[in-house]
Amino acid sequence: MIRARFASFAGGALLVLLAGTAGGEDAKTPRTDLYGDPLPPEAVMRLGTIRLRHLRHRGGAVAFSRDGKHLISCGNYEVRVWDAATRRLVRRTRLAWKASEGDWHAEVSLTPDGTTAVAWGRDGLAKCLYDTATGQERGRLSRASVLAFSPDSKKMAVRWWDKEGTGSLQLWDIVGFKKHQSLDVPPGTVLSGTAYTTSKAAFTPDGKQLAALDGGGQELLVWDTVTGKLKQRKKFPTSMSSLAYAPDGATLAVGHRSNSGRAEVVLFDAAALKEKAAQPAQANVQVDGYVDLLGFSSDGRLLAGSYIDMVVPGRPRPQEHCFLIWDLNKPAEPRRLLSGSQISAFAFAPDGKTLAYRDSNRDVIEMLDVASGRPFRQPPGHDTPVGTLAVSPDGKVLASGDYKPTLFLWDTVTGKPLRSLTGREEYASTCLFSADGQRMISVSGRGKFQVWEVATGKERRYFAIDPPPGNDFFRYTVETVALSSDGKRLAAVASARTPLTCGPDIFPMLFTWDAATGKQLNRRSLAMRTWKQMSYRWRAVLAPDGESVAEWRGDRLVIEDISTKSLLAILPKDVGDPRVFSADGRLLAAVTFQPRKESSPQYDVKGLSLIETASGQEIVRLEIGPFDYVAFAPDSRAVVTADTQKLSVWDAATGERLHQMEWPESVRDWRGEANISSLAVLPGGSAATGMTEGDILVWDLAPSTWPVRQPARQLSRDQFDALWSDLAGDAGKAHRALDRLTAARDQAMPFLKDCLRPATLDAKRVEKLLADLDSDVFETRETASRELARMRYRAEPMLRRALEGNPSLETRRRLQTILAEPNRPSREDLRRLRTLVVLERIGTPEARHILEKLGGGAAARETREAQAALQRLKRR
Repeated sequence: MIRARFASFAGGALLVLLAGTAGGEDAKTPRTDLYGDPLPPEAVMRLGTIRLRHLRHRGGAVAFSRDGKHLISCGNYEVRVWDAATRRLVRRTRLAWKASEGDWHAEVSLTPDGTTAVAWGRDGLAKCLYDTATGQERGRLSRASVLAFSPDSKKMAVRWWDKEGTGSLQLWDIVGFKKHQSLDVPPGTVLSGTAYTTSKAAFTPDGKQLAALDGGGQELLVWDTVTGKLKQRKKFPTSMSSLAYAPDGATLAVGHRSNSGRAEVVLFDAAALKEKAAQPAQANVQVDGYVDLLGFSSDGRLLAGSYIDMVVPGRPRPQEHCFLIWDLNKPAEPRRLLSGSQISAFAFAPDGKTLAYRDSNRDVIEMLDVASGRPFRQPPGHDTPVGTLAVSPDGKVLASGDYKPTLFLWDTVTGKPLRSLTGREEYASTCLFSADGQRMISVSGRGKFQVWEVATGKERRYFAIDPPPGNDFFRYTVETVALSSDGKRLAAVASARTPLTCGPDIFPMLFTWDAATGKQLNRRSLAMRTWKQMSYRWRAVLAPDGESVAEWRGDRLVIEDISTKSLLAILPKDVGDPRVFSADGRLLAAVTFQPRKESSPQYDVKGLSLIETASGQEIVRLEIGPFDYVAFAPDSRAVVTADTQKLSVWDAATGERLHQMEWPESVRDWRGEANISSLAVLPGGSAATGMTEGDILVWDLAPSTWPVRQPARQLSRDQFDALWSDLAGDAGKAHRALDRLTAARDQAMPFLKDCLRPATLDAKRVEKLLADLDSDVFETRETASRELARMRYRAEPMLRRALEGNPSLETRRRLQTILAEPNRPSREDLRRLRTLVVLERIGTPEARHILEKLGGGAAARETREAQAALQRLKRR
């Protein structure tokens, strides 16, 4: 569309692009982020960091290179090599796995030096070996499970099952990928554990012996790997959980539960399997836990392990996971580090001074100084997928939230973090700014609300949705929130399901609060939804000012006025799953769908419908197939969609595609799909995407490349009359007419000034018709009903006051019938509402003067729209 039309949208892009240049961009050098890491093509900024971020999905192993200069991590079918000193990404290599083979890799583990990766299936069996330098497959295993890798990374111990299901223990050459030796296993002995879940088997440092625990964890077996003969067996009265050899091979450490139930590590003389010492994991003998993933430092002085607290039904004490480090030269209780972290993998650096680890609940690799026990400082940012993004009205601040109770505020010009906001017990599923940008409200999925002061990051208010008294099974899920234009009232729709008492139906509730005090002002039920409807995310969405809501009534999506409960519009039947309103509330983006079968609750997404909220009519339909995210540009004149393959920008009036960007390879996962977890559009021609690995990327939407329409030619009076007529008709034609009138602003202003007058209402006429509703003459009552129904759009406040004033039964019945119908504007009212859009887009002092006059009219909806337009122009 016209380039000038999006001048405001494009102007701010210059700030973003300049920020990218300041970060290191010139004609030849690729753009970099604040920390010097490269940006993907088309990205102009990164908020947060990619340092040591690696999605744990499909893996989570870490290992140091032999020289200690690099840290290798594996996850999500990809190997990444990091500079151990700077934590910068050196190389990323995707494993040569094809999605067409089926998603059978559940985990990926690494050899001690990180040169080989082993992919595991969901059945707990190893499937493939890969060279981590090239990503190429070295060989495939079937019916096998790797128990342990030799310290030199050249051999692996493998449990093997033949076609008859008979098990055996074998040693394999990793580099040559061939069987090296079979080990004698006593009849009836079952070995357990795998190299990616526990350390229930271990080689001696020279690789000449292998120790392993049986399936019950009560017997220790040791083999000679040269001859394959079983050398030693030792039974324990209580269970063992893990084991590791010291670097000198003289000591074997075993994670153990004592007779008293205390978790401990027992140190044995490796040659004779005689106990030398016991190192307690906990002073409290009542704790129920075990030590997993044991490992020694290179000098053998330190022993580390992950402590896992077991779940005990009925125990009031919460689970207590942590990481333990014993100094074997100073017998004492271990240092307890990383409380609350469940370590899934760790590795000592060759010099023993640094330890790298992964927490199973996070997508980041941490490194800590062994001497102090303190993690190395990382650049600020998220370490789980960024699921929430919100932009302040002026576009200068971006709020982001991940799957933990922490929020960040970012400067969108410099890309620097402004501050972090410490949440409560739940992560924020939604954030929204007040109209003046001074406050931000974060909302958890379960109905916890926090009001923040943006300038200081201080929490100013906290309140929550309480379940109905006496019903502990009720659990609300917040679907949508909105803040009134004056910032005084907060509204939310939350749905609840009580399967134990009320069946599988969904009960949505509308709540309103005083935003300053958190006092609940009102709550009422919306139309109930069935579980079949909810199977396709049929939900409600509030308009940005909280004055109306798109919700479900039966099998139709409707727009309802919140204060009056009256229907404003009924949407087309194949339009469902409302996604988002435009910032001015005039447009609604909703999914169009096609049912698969009459009996099936599933639906196929066809595309996106842009609905004019005033009329409920479809402006344009985008037949784009399934997509994941949609957001309007701040000026509501473009809409941005994102799916797993691309990001697209569409003209909201014509449906014309203005821009499309294929996701760069660097942000795609093993399936070739983008690692996108959220989307927001910033003023100035850019979009922000939250990424699954915790960073936020800002993309140039390239408004300078959008199709250009020639400047408006001189329009004749007949052409103006035709456009004026279109404004009262079909929504699609009307919005194209809006574009032409906006483009011809110099000609349009005198025309609009002559045609527009503040709305009026003949109050005496309405009062006369209200009195006629109780007339003794049937025809008089019918005529009055028809007239009031025709005037209803402007006269509704008077009709509702009359209904509340204890009228006669006949008057009450007729008023209820009138108010039960959708409150649709007449053609003339529609034209006036659409003309407000033209005036706001032109935005000149003369246009503002006309809006001020229209804001003093009698029609409640038109008056409110004109006043809201003026407020937006003041903030622009």
